[in-house]
Amino acid sequence: MIDAFLSRAFSVASPGTAAWLALAAFIAGLSRGLTGFGAGMIFVPIAGGLVGPVPAIGLLWTIDAPTVIPLGLKSIPRAQIREIAVLFGAWLISTPLGFWLLGWFEPITIRWIVCLMILSAMALLMSGWRFHGHPTPRLAAITGLIAGITGGLSGLPGPPIVMLWLAAAAATAHNLRDNINLFFLGTLGVYCVLLPWYGILTWEVVCLGLLLCLPYTAAIGLGTLAFNRLSARDYRRAAYLVIGSAALLALPLLDPLFGR
Repeated sequence: MIDAFLSRAFSVASPGTAAWLALAAFIAGLSRGLTGFGAGMIFVPIAGGLVGPVPAIGLLWTIDAPTVIPLGLKSIPRAQIREIAVLFGAWLISTPLGFWLLGWFEPITIRWIVCLMILSAMALLMSGWRFHGHPTPRLAAITGLIAGITGGLSGLPGPPIVMLWLAAAAATAHNLRDNINLFFLGTLGVYCVLLPWYGILTWEVVCLGLLLCLPYTAAIGLGTLAFNRLSARDYRRAAYLVIGSAALLALPLLDPLFGR
């Protein structure tokens, strides 16, 4: 039984490649625990270079799903339900379009789209752009629509939404963590249906993902401990560092350097 499990897992990636995926999962888990997000931004571009963007999306869902439920349920009392409901509704509408586009683009094109999208948003935030208060329903709806497309196309619905709350002057580190945790909880069930439907989540991907859960979950615990020691200013700096580093390291231009 164990041999069959490992055979399925290593049919997606060789043991050597799986070791690199485990390292990527560990770093992604540190980011998830420290900032409340960033796992997909780190893991999907790197894993996409190792095994392709489609298996990378399935692997991310598998390693993140066991942590989404407890984190999301814990965040319910503190999260901003109305904003999340608008975001989630818009995300739900546009997600099928993202999955449809996934079948049209070449893997290298998807990676360029993801990296450039993240870097562009980072440049906007680092320029000092902010809006006062909390997101309006209209802005939340537009962001949700964009998140649905990026989520279906690349497995990353989080970047547009994280950028929205980072740009909100009234949002705190705890606000962002609670909101994104609850949003991810809402997407969990939808992806559970859509990913197998589109052939992204297969038994082979699930088996490899279960192996990667070990370093990922351990790293989340370490990252959470570090979060409790961060000031609000240091939190934003850590968030920018995570986002920018992930996008830069995942650029296809660096494939020869990393042997991808």
